[in-house]
This record gives sequence, C-alpha cells and structure tokens, in this order.
Amino acid sequence: MNMKFQAIITLCCLNLAIQNVNSQAPAEVYISGTASPSIGVIEYSIPIKGAYHEGFASKARISPHGRFLIKLACSQTSIIFFKIDDQQKHLMVIEPGDRFELNIVGEGNKCNFELEGPNEAGQVLYNQLPKTGQLALGLYQDDTSRVSLQLKMNSAKRNELSQFEKLLNSKKITKTFYNYVKADLDCYYATLQTQLLLRRLLEADYTNLATIAPSFRQVLQKTVSEYPFTQSKFLSSRWWYDYADAYLGLEVLLDKDFQPAVMGNVISYGLDHTLRLNRAKQHFQGQYLEFYLAAYLHEAGLADQNNEYLMTAFSQFKRSFKQSDYLQFITPIYESLALKQQLEQEGFSDQIKMVDGFERFNNLQEVLKPFKGKKLYIDVWATWCYPCMVEFQYIEQTRKILQKEGVEMLFISLDSEANHERWKAMIKEYNLEGTHIRANEALKSDLANTFNRQGRIFIPWYLMVNERGEIVRSFANKPSDFSGLERQLSAIQLKK
Repeated sequence: MNMKFQAIITLCCLNLAIQNVNSQAPAEVYISGTASPSIGVIEYSIPIKGAYHEGFASKARISPHGRFLIKLACSQTSIIFFKIDDQQKHLMVIEPGDRFELNIVGEGNKCNFELEGPNEAGQVLYNQLPKTGQLALGLYQDDTSRVSLQLKMNSAKRNELSQFEKLLNSKKITKTFYNYVKADLDCYYATLQTQLLLRRLLEADYTNLATIAPSFRQVLQKTVSEYPFTQSKFLSSRWWYDYADAYLGLEVLLDKDFQPAVMGNVISYGLDHTLRLNRAKQHFQGQYLEFYLAAYLHEAGLADQNNEYLMTAFSQFKRSFKQSDYLQFITPIYESLALKQQLEQEGFSDQIKMVDGFERFNNLQEVLKPFKGKKLYIDVWATWCYPCMVEFQYIEQTRKILQKEGVEMLFISLDSEANHERWKAMIKEYNLEGTHIRANEALKSDLANTFNRQGRIFIPWYLMVNERGEIVRSFANKPSDFSGLERQLSAIQLKK
C-alpha cells in the first residue's frame, strides 16, 4: 500500500510539474543599447504569439545619455524590426531569454546597427536577405513557365540557406535559429509565387476569367499544397500575412461566381473588404484567422478612411476575439474613424472659417489680399501628411503664442478635390481654428516656386506674413518648437 501510495504521489507531482512547464510565462528578451539622443525614439515591432506585422509596434525612448532598453515577452523564435525615423530598418531573430546589446551608430538613413548577442553572424546574414517582396518580384516576372520559375526560386533558396548551414556547422548559430530561417525562406518563396500569380491574373484579360481560371487555380493549389498556411513555423515568418493576403485575393478572383464586370463597383463601395474577410473566415481558423483579420483591419483602417464595411468588420472582430492582444493596436484606429464619422455630421465652430470660392486663388498674393492689415502664421499641409498631424497636437499652445502677438492662423491645404470631405473632417477632428483654403493646381505651382526647392514642397511648411502682405519668414518654426516660434515672433513682430 505504501509503495502504491508513493507511486500515486509521484505521478501527481509529475503531472503538476508538466502543467507548470506548459503554463510557464514567456521568457523575456532584453535589448539594451546606445543611440544618438537626437534620434529621439526607436520604433520596434512586437511579436504577438510569435506573429509578425509591422503595424503591431511600439517605441522606445532614448535617454539624454544615449541609452535605451527594450523588454519583450517571447514564447517562441520570432522576428522583430527596429526602425529609425520611418526610414532605416533592421531585423532581428529572437529566442526566449535572449539578451542583446544593440548600438545604433549615425542618424536617419545612414544608421549602422552593431549587435552583440546570440547568433551574431546569423543576424548579420539575415539582414542581407531581401527585406521587401516587391523588389524580388521583378527578378521572376518574365518567367512564364511554372517549372522554370520553380527551378530558379529553388536554386536561389538553396544558395541562401547554404550560407546559414555553414554557420550552423561551425556552431555560430543555434539549431532553432537555423530552423526559423529555413521556414522563413520557405514562406518567402511561397509568397513570391503567389504574388506573381496574382499579378499575372490581374494583368491578363480576366473578363475571360472562366477560360483561364482552371490553369491559375491548378498552380495556386500546387503552391499551397507544398507550403501549407497552417504551420506554426510559418505564422512567425515576416512573410505569412503577405502570403495569406495574396492567396485570398486569388481566391476572390477565381471564384466561379465572381463577375469581373462589377469589380469596379465592388472596390468603389468597399465591398472588396467584405469579400476578402469572408474568404479568410472560410480558409483560416484559430490563431491564423485572428492574426490575419487583425493585420488586415490595421492596414485597411489606415488606408481606407470611414468605410462602413470596415467598421462593421472591426465590431465583429471585437465580439469574436474579446481578449485579443491585437486589439491594443487596431482599436485606436477605429475609434479615430468613428470620431471622424461623427464630426462629418457636425458643422464647423465659429472659430473655423472656410473661405468661399477658394478655387479662384491662383497665387499666394491673391490669397493674402483679403488679409491686408493682419499678421499671419501660415500652415501649408495635407490630409495625407503624417508629420502635419503630429504638429497639430501642439496647435492649442501655438494658438496662445500667436494670439499674444496678435497673429492669425491661415491653413492652406494641398489636397485634391477627391480628398475634399476628408479635408473638412480633419479640420474638425483637430479643431484647427483659423481660416482655411484648399489650393488649386495654379496655387500649388506658385507655392512650389515660393518654396524654391526645384519645384517641390516639403510639408508641413510654415510662413510668417506682415500687415502689408509681405512674407517675412519663408520657413518659420513649427508649432512643436514653442521657444523657437516665440523668439521668431518677438524678433520680427511681423512689422518690417
């Protein structure tokens, strides 16, 4: 009896130990390092259950002493990126418990990333692989034969993988690092094949879709059979979403009930989102469906403003995945869209003045004539300009500075007629008190000459004008530079 009782206790302890291992929290990855304080912040992606998407990211602030620290929860081998000023990008493969020292030398698009830590040689080699699929597509777009295309891609993949095999054999990288790269390359070339197929279908005469569809579907099924989507090793690849998205695009076009003649209406009314998302629900489930829907909603929400089908899809996502870790990244986008919809239904405040007949202004002097006797701070912007929106965050403080000096604000938008409603909605959203006009093509050309940079304008752009309608500052300080803006106003007083 004693031995039997002891055996039961031992078995229970063993089961408890197994449960503890399985429920163990992800091991944290620490990345510390140095960078120029003038860079300000480093953007980096956050792997959610190992999945990679550029939209799921955060920022680390660089201290005045040039140090930063990033701490990530990591449960499996994953890929992350670092980005400086939305330009220079560096990729890193991480494993649970890794510790890295990352030194960023230089600024802007001339940064060098110097890494110390696990798999150093492999990290350097991985960053030499293609970072976008679009550049690589050009290498294979002339191959009309699937056999020829497959041979060329397999040869390229073997050459790339052989370099990592050498590092593995010399024990410069771990087996898990190697296995990650191998799966990542498989997913990358599956993505290229699928994207090429989609491009060719769109370039073909797909009004005759019934005739050409069978051959396209056959090639698609061969690719998916060789590289199935539902592999956990693929989900952590930086290419999985692109692979899935191209595949679903083909599925929509190759559907026997699809009518090419109505495609224009489908896109213009936003129904393409519904088609794509419904197709995803047919082909994916669990973590694959959750990740695809979240990534799609993130990208589409940023690109397609105020689309009712997307708003509905987001509401459905929240109901289906109530505890999703992705909600932290996509919820702010759709809350902003909901606010814009609400603002579009409201009128302008008394402090916002829209100039009637602004289309008649063909140059800056015509714009300034009605403001004779007034001092102006001019903000040249556009709804598609992200840095412009960043500066709008400081608009209240700027208004106080200008009012103290008796200066009014004039906003000149470079938006086209197609963005007219979005222009008005954004004025309400950011409460841009002041006078507003939208530049016609002649005024844009005149502004470009005033900017005097080979016919180009870089926005946001700020000017100061005195009571006589003369430009006294062609490049005034931006709203976020409070002290600099105050000094300019104080020194010039816009009266010269």
